[in-house]
Amino acid sequence: MRWTVAVIAVSVFTSGTSLASDADRPPLPGPWYPVHTGGNRDYSAIDFCGFPVAMRVVDDQELGRNLAVDASGKPTLIEIKGDLVLSYTNTDTGKSVVRHVDGHAFISYHPDKSETWVVYGPFAGAVRRNTANIFVPRMDQGVYIWSGVTVAEGPPPATPPSPATLVWTPPVENLCDTLRGAP
Repeated sequence: MRWTVAVIAVSVFTSGTSLASDADRPPLPGPWYPVHTGGNRDYSAIDFCGFPVAMRVVDDQELGRNLAVDASGKPTLIEIKGDLVLSYTNTDTGKSVVRHVDGHAFISYHPDKSETWVVYGPFAGAVRRNTANIFVPRMDQGVYIWSGVTVAEGPPPATPPSPATLVWTPPVENLCDTLRGAP
């Protein structure tokens, strides 16, 4: 994890570095633009919480900007910040909660099509039953909000897919526990 964070930090602080010539690319960092990392999702009972969970976007004020680009001008490092408000509902009971997922993220896109995400603060996601992904520390199936530092390594596309690795620090909320029971 230290190596990944160090690489991201060096990339951020040398954000003007790119394979594109200075004359061919816009100045970096680039301007802020709307970006949407969240979307409505339905989590099945069997794979996640033991009951169905509906996640809905309430408000999305996320912004992104390019910090580095490759020779073709395609982003290789972007920064994302802003508020993402999500509601989660146990559709069996109607019990629901709203969470502000306003972490600050840096996403690196690598030439082999793999990705590295470094997120400081709230980050939403889910762990499927029988996942091949690697979580450090280990996590059970569930729908989560990670609120510490999270580093996710997404492998390049492959058949069969390779597992992703997610290293996280507390605190973390398992929304399955939060939504269990009557409203």
